[in-house]
Formats: sequence, C-alpha cells, structure tokens
Amino acid sequence: MINRVELTRKEARELLFKLCEKFPWRFTFITKEDISMRVNLYDDVGLEYNVWVAVHANKDNRSVSIYVNKKEFPPFARSYDLDLIVVDMFKGYVEQLDKSLLDYP
Repeated sequence: MINRVELTRKEARELLFKLCEKFPWRFTFITKEDISMRVNLYDDVGLEYNVWVAVHANKDNRSVSIYVNKKEFPPFARSYDLDLIVVDMFKGYVEQLDKSLLDYP
C-alpha cells in the first residue's frame, strides 16, 4: 500500500538526504528522490527480521510516499497494521530532525 506523508514546507528531497545523513543505520540513499528505510520486527522467540521499504519524494516536493508491500514482511507480521507502524516510525525520525515539518491536527 502507498502511504502519503504531507510536509509543511517544500523540503521533501532535503529531508530524505538529511535522514540518510543522520540515521545511516535506518535509511539508505538510492537517488535524489528515493531512499530505503529499514523496518525491524521481532517474532515471539526474539528473532529479528529486517524489511526494507521504499520512500519517495513526490514531484511537488511537499510530500513523501512510503511504499509498504505486506508480502515482503514475515508471515507473523502480516496481520499487523503495517502501514501505521511504518508511517509512525518514519514520522518519529522526521520529528527528531525537525518537528516543524509535520503538521499535526
């Protein structure tokens, strides 16, 4: 599923670059408009699963699209609300950089 995160300013591309710079263990730079975000999940036994999701800066440079493919996640996690988990994780890292980029109601 494709999730869109709106920003308050036209800084989506700059945001992706800053995320890769500040959190290299979580974000990997691909192109000037695309990065990968690593999502860590743990099963009941404590085994760690790493899944990469694509993050793309849209043409308007004011929003970011996050592509979550449930088929890439381990079977135990597919029943979770993965879209919400991934978007909240992304927003958490954006808040650490600049809280004013996100507009909360």
